[in-house]
Amino acid sequence: MAIFKILFRLWVVQFYKLNVAFFLFLFLFFFGIVSPGMQIPYHLSIIHSEINSLFILAFVIICWLFYNLKCVAFFATIIQNYKHSFLCELQAIKEKKLLVMIMGCHVLVFLPVTVYAFIVTCIAWQQHKFIAAFVIILSILLITLASSYHLKKLLVYITPGSPSGLPANLFGLRFIVPYFLYPLLYILHEKKVSLFALKIFSFLLFYLVFTRLADNFDKDTFINILILIGYFHSILLFHVHKFLEEKCSFTRNLPLIILKRMMIFFVPVCLLYLPEVFYLCINGTALLSIQDIIILYIMLIAQLMLYTSIIYVSNFQLKIYLRWIFALAFVFIFLNKLMNLNLLIAIQFLVSYLLFKFRYFKYEPVIYSN
Repeated sequence: MAIFKILFRLWVVQFYKLNVAFFLFLFLFFFGIVSPGMQIPYHLSIIHSEINSLFILAFVIICWLFYNLKCVAFFATIIQNYKHSFLCELQAIKEKKLLVMIMGCHVLVFLPVTVYAFIVTCIAWQQHKFIAAFVIILSILLITLASSYHLKKLLVYITPGSPSGLPANLFGLRFIVPYFLYPLLYILHEKKVSLFALKIFSFLLFYLVFTRLADNFDKDTFINILILIGYFHSILLFHVHKFLEEKCSFTRNLPLIILKRMMIFFVPVCLLYLPEVFYLCINGTALLSIQDIIILYIMLIAQLMLYTSIIYVSNFQLKIYLRWIFALAFVFIFLNKLMNLNLLIAIQFLVSYLLFKFRYFKYEPVIYSN
């Protein structure tokens, strides 16, 4: 029981503490965009579409898988942290007992999905949609069992503090990489699952806006959605900053002006948002002009550059950094109603440049641990 309490505090409690903003956003997204009187019919219509279409149900299960990957990745990070090297002592416990404890923690972390799946299953059973109910139950059981077994193997066989880095070659071919592409390669190699999940999330929001809610399209509301998308992308830039300060600290000694140092972040940011821009150019031109799409693209870049420059204000931990960025995102949503968008973009670029200029060399990196 004492060992389970340790795992509970390390994994379950820390997971929910770190993802408060994430769950708050989901709550606002699913319950804040619909009037209180329409909440039940709205969610019932979504559930009915899930149980009546195996394609939509498959998409929902894929979203559950992405959330599960987030849970598993969080626990893997805890295992690899040298501060938690004492977890190696759990190798002395019988594997079946260890599996049960890990499964218990996973059930608690996966509880939001499990509760929703239980509600959908009950409604499917009442509607005599037995195939949908069976698929949902089977998917939850397989996700729980497979994840728990994987984490048990990870805890037993992986050594804490194992290093990570960029691939030395690609398809057996070695090549010289420009320094400003280091962050992008790092994202594609180490954070590819997070990147893929972010793009799926962005495309899902775009699909809702330009397909399901096209008749009620509002540009200001869409800008607010883009601001929230930028908030989630800031997590990737935080890890990029951590990578540059740990693995590529030599870049601080390069004879570069501040604008070129900003290019290390600017180029990856521009490339990160290209999928969203392509989607808007293909599916959004009926509601947005090409000029609007370009301006919104620049706004996303300016926003993420500002979020990146804020990292150099202090040695933020991720959860503290996300709190500041979450508050700043809501400030941008408020300012979007009060001032011209072009002016807001200019202010973001100016502030990010000033923060880089006056804080970059005063910033003293802290060697983080995975």
